[in-house]
Amino acid sequence: MLGENAFAFTNGGSVEIYISPSVVELSTGTYKLSTGSSIYLANNKLRSIPSKAFQGGDIWLLKLADNNISFIHKDAFVALDSIYILHLAYNRLTEIPIFRGNIYGTLDVSWNSLTSLEDRKIPAVKNLLLGKNNIQSISTKIFANMSSLQTLFLVHNNITFIEDGAFNGTNLYFLFLYGNKISNITYKTLETQNTTLEYIYLFDNPIKQIEENALSHMIEKGTVYLNCCGLKSIPSNIGKFINIVCVTEGTEIEIKGFEKELLSIIGREIGLTCNSMTSKCSPCKEGTYRLYDSTKCGKCPPGGFYQDKRGVNEKGGYKDSCQRCPLGSFSNNAGAASIAGCQTCPSGTKTNNIANLNACYCLDNFHRTDRFGPCMPCSEGINCEGGYQNLTKGYWWSWDFHGDCRVGEEQYKNCLLAYTTFVTKLKNDIFPITNPNQLKDAVYRGPLPKVYACPLGEKSCNIGLKFNDTCVEGYTGWLCAACSNGHYELFNECHKCQGAAVTVIIFVSVAFAIIGMILLLWRMQERNVDRRQTGLDSFVTYLKISINFYQVLGILSEVTEIHWPKNFEYAGQILQYFDVIRYISMLSPRCLYDSWNAYSSLHIAMATPLVILLTMSTIYFICYIWNKCHGAVTESCIRDRCIVISMLLLYLTYANTCADILAVGPWSIRVFNVTADGKVNKTVLTSDYSIDMDQNVRKIRGKGG
Repeated sequence: MLGENAFAFTNGGSVEIYISPSVVELSTGTYKLSTGSSIYLANNKLRSIPSKAFQGGDIWLLKLADNNISFIHKDAFVALDSIYILHLAYNRLTEIPIFRGNIYGTLDVSWNSLTSLEDRKIPAVKNLLLGKNNIQSISTKIFANMSSLQTLFLVHNNITFIEDGAFNGTNLYFLFLYGNKISNITYKTLETQNTTLEYIYLFDNPIKQIEENALSHMIEKGTVYLNCCGLKSIPSNIGKFINIVCVTEGTEIEIKGFEKELLSIIGREIGLTCNSMTSKCSPCKEGTYRLYDSTKCGKCPPGGFYQDKRGVNEKGGYKDSCQRCPLGSFSNNAGAASIAGCQTCPSGTKTNNIANLNACYCLDNFHRTDRFGPCMPCSEGINCEGGYQNLTKGYWWSWDFHGDCRVGEEQYKNCLLAYTTFVTKLKNDIFPITNPNQLKDAVYRGPLPKVYACPLGEKSCNIGLKFNDTCVEGYTGWLCAACSNGHYELFNECHKCQGAAVTVIIFVSVAFAIIGMILLLWRMQERNVDRRQTGLDSFVTYLKISINFYQVLGILSEVTEIHWPKNFEYAGQILQYFDVIRYISMLSPRCLYDSWNAYSSLHIAMATPLVILLTMSTIYFICYIWNKCHGAVTESCIRDRCIVISMLLLYLTYANTCADILAVGPWSIRVFNVTADGKVNKTVLTSDYSIDMDQNVRKIRGKGG
């Protein structure tokens, strides 16, 4: 709020005061100004003007346009000696305020909500601008005895009736009635006090009849601008004493007698582009509108807009300046000049919404690659809210492919960068006024990635993944199915590598467990050496069969190419814990060797039986030599013990050895579509997605020459 005496300049010369954009309220005596000063309070948030807010001498310009003013106190300007120009355009006034003060130059109340001028005493001004309101008729009471009035600006209202003699008593030189609904001009419609009318602007009215001598109230060689195609009859004096200009798209309209600033205002508010040097203006043609903050006409943007009228101006906003295409249609090019420029919405789009800058909106769960093109269904794992593709939780894609990726005509080396650029443009509703067709550059020309569910579940794929193949920490590679450096896999989960001390403890524990199991079996076999009992043998046999059976079931449950019933999948996940060899993974071989993969596991698996046999053979040989020297037990007893222990260890490692061998067979190779169109593929091992079979083939071919 600006308080009293906020701006007091009464001792010096004239000043210019600019304040914006956040003034909400004024107080009495806020401005105390000397003669010749100007105050610019446009583009603020004023809602009312209090009594005596402005005080001082003769003010040249008071600009209160572009606020939210709905009330002006009758004494708001009474403390000023006079105001030459008062701008109140673009506010919310519903009637002309009652002024107690001398406003003698220009009063601009255009772009408000005036519906009637009855019962209002209009100040005796020289120029009165009332355009872009909702005035419907003009009676003889409104402008009676306004002899000072020379310019009357009533463009773009809804005037259908002008009472005979409505302008009598004025000395009008310029009468702007352009863009109304006047259909008939009578003999006395244009009558003035001293036959002073020089220019009348009547174009863009549905005028069908101009009565004989209706233009006799104009000065000789005066000029009338109108649309001639709808006239049923032409007065006889037209062409002899009066100049008639039939307005077409390229017609220049002459507007004389105005200051440069006022000419700009008039041109802006009636949709003309004016040359201040020649005082000639041209109405903005169909498909365009007069820009508020420019001297040019801008095209209605493509998407859902057209304009079939000339000389339109709506404060520069395309949504109000242009007409909207009907439901189920959109305009494909900027500057559509009629409803015929709207075409049917493309396939996959909604037809029950009004089109906007993105034309017709995509149906739910549909996406597009062209702002104005058709929409395609989205596959599982894709969120298409907004009309573009975005990954959902638990799914993965890769943009690691090359293609001819363009956005509009611009080429990108990286398809991911091209698509993100397209999405940015698709979401952006800002366009250059001078080239609205630039909206059509939001076109992605290139492949899109194929989407897959993450085999290790939501825990591996990053939540809220947007456009790259970033995985949750600890996971990496194709489908985020491999463990990254510093992590190891155990039961389909990646765990962070332990420190060296933990690894040593686990290794020693495993070694002691194996040695303890061997000693236990040895002692149990020793106790039964002199007895013909088969209890231990039966127990060991049953144990081996059970372990082997459940290990195989656990392996089968991991075969992703087979669609197992859900119950079996859950059971299989539990049965994996019977594969005791997997616990060796806790020794973290990947932590010691970054290149560890399925082939490394295969080598270990193939070596395991040999190591077991060689170890047990060595133990048997040592025990055999020891027994020869001491003669404690028979040779067959030693042999049986070593065989039992060897078979149990082989059974324990059997399932894991088979799984590692099967993991690298041809049946484990799978071809994935990298792109949705299937033109780019990738071949990997399903048991280890980090192994790219295409690269392996290239390496082999390279070595072979």
